[in-house]
Amino acid sequence: MKVSIPILIIAFVTFSCGSAQKSFEKGDYVSSFERAAKELKSKPNDNRLIEILKDSYKTGVSQQLDKIKSLEASNNPYKYETIAAEYVTINKMYDLLQSVNCCENFKENYRDFKPEQQDAFNHAADARYHYGEQAMALNTREGAKQAYNEFSKAAQLVPNYKDAAQLAQQARDAATVTVFIQDFGNIQPMYSLNYNPFYNQVSNYLFQLNKPGSFTSFINGTTPGYNNSSKRPDQVIQMSFPMISFSRPIITKQTVTNSQQVGTGKKSVDGKEIMETVSSTVTIYTKTVNTRAELFYQILDNHTGAFIYSNRAYSDFIWTYSWATSRGDRRALDSNSQRLVSISEVAPPQNQFLFDELTRRLYDDFTYQINNFYSNY
Repeated sequence: MKVSIPILIIAFVTFSCGSAQKSFEKGDYVSSFERAAKELKSKPNDNRLIEILKDSYKTGVSQQLDKIKSLEASNNPYKYETIAAEYVTINKMYDLLQSVNCCENFKENYRDFKPEQQDAFNHAADARYHYGEQAMALNTREGAKQAYNEFSKAAQLVPNYKDAAQLAQQARDAATVTVFIQDFGNIQPMYSLNYNPFYNQVSNYLFQLNKPGSFTSFINGTTPGYNNSSKRPDQVIQMSFPMISFSRPIITKQTVTNSQQVGTGKKSVDGKEIMETVSSTVTIYTKTVNTRAELFYQILDNHTGAFIYSNRAYSDFIWTYSWATSRGDRRALDSNSQRLVSISEVAPPQNQFLFDELTRRLYDDFTYQINNFYSNY
């Protein structure tokens, strides 16, 4: 029994501060300190936890300061962002240390680094601002895109830093390509079709690409303020249907004979129902309309007059309708034949319906290709 007592004590001590101890042994001093501080709230008199808290804080802060010293000597142009993050970690540790109800003498040996943290953030924002100015001076779209990212980051690092937010907006405006979606107004529709449903569907899809951080802005004639805007669109998406075809209805027929064993309602001498074979001849008619459409689309550079992209999409849609007539005993019909016999011939749908089916397929092809073109524009 005397041998087991020390073992139990060691096991209890290890268990009572296990997570903090394990983090310390792994060299994760920040995590070890945070775990020890948390565990001390429920075990304020645990001496082993207090020692871990002190050791992990002392070693952790020293480690963070060494990282900062190494970063300061580096040539990384954005080094102060990492330095600021290191100071944030140190100051969070310091604030957490002050909340612990112990170690008052130990606390007196340490201070926060909040002035150094703010100074690092200022240096980081200044670097971003400087590189933003350099990028903007290139007077190119790619330069403006880079400038937007730099100025935006500066404003994020230090709120209200100089005029970074305003310059970020100016850079984004300079980098953004305005794309006008031209309607079919000047095109005489084939078969007197209405192209507007397809145009509206395409426009609504492209409008969804106008997201924060995007450098493209899709507009059309209904965009608020478009008619009053003095800015000429940079590009124009033009669409047309060089080919739309609807075949005449084609009717084919197929004759099949159905046979079934059915009961007569009479019974044989052995009591079984007497069966008989009935048959019916079914003529199945199928009416077909073959349709096809070609969509041609291109993107015009509105400043040079050159076309920078063009493509074609094709769509096929086959409308079919079947009905049937029968001769003979209808009891011989299977379920499908019964259904076909119960309905009558109908006229093909209007051309607009067929066209809408075609454009539903064209829409997927068009939006996929256009999205690919502008995804990293």
